[in-house]
Amino acid sequence: TAVQSLLVGRPPKPEQVEVVRRVSAVQDRIERETEERKKLQKLKAGLMHDLLTGKKRVNQPALSTA
Repeated sequence: TAVQSLLVGRPPKPEQVEVVRRVSAVQDRIERETEERKKLQKLKAGLMHDLLTGKKRVNQPALSTA
């Protein structure tokens, strides 16, 4: 009950709208980056599988004896 009687200030409506816009933009970027990370992880897993099973050969540079 004590909390209900507290007065809490809030920013003006234009500032609230701007805060929501910025937070939404950050959330959108996080989602895009997360999806990109998942794609890269799948690509890495596929490449590692190909390398470890011998489907792809790794060219090793010639060792010089000089």
